[in-house]
Amino acid sequence: MQEPAFLIGRFLSLTDTLHAEYCKGARNGDMPPQLLGNALIPTAISDPNKGLARMLQRMRVYQAWARGNKGTPLARWSCREMGRIATDIAGKLPSRRFTEPEQAQLLLGYLARTESNEEKASAEGAQ
Repeated sequence: MQEPAFLIGRFLSLTDTLHAEYCKGARNGDMPPQLLGNALIPTAISDPNKGLARMLQRMRVYQAWARGNKGTPLARWSCREMGRIATDIAGKLPSRRFTEPEQAQLLLGYLARTESNEEKASAEGAQ
């Protein structure tokens, strides 16, 4: 699935994975009531560019942690996957509100899983 709305949903989901791993590792498991990707879904629906722009400031901290010595394998995997999606979506973000079919695609992307890769990254961290 290469539709921008689906890819944004996937990106937001991976952001949640990274944010959760950060909270587990850097904040001793102290989770906020809502993770970053989930919190930005309404903004991404209204204006995809604005949604990603709002993510910029907070994402830097999580990525720096993931790429450093304390980041978990799952956090590093999330960063790699986000990088792939960023490459696929660059230049394709609409400058308008998502239509209902696009909102459905965003939801599908947000819920999509690549279990084998996530499980592999988690297993690497358990070793």
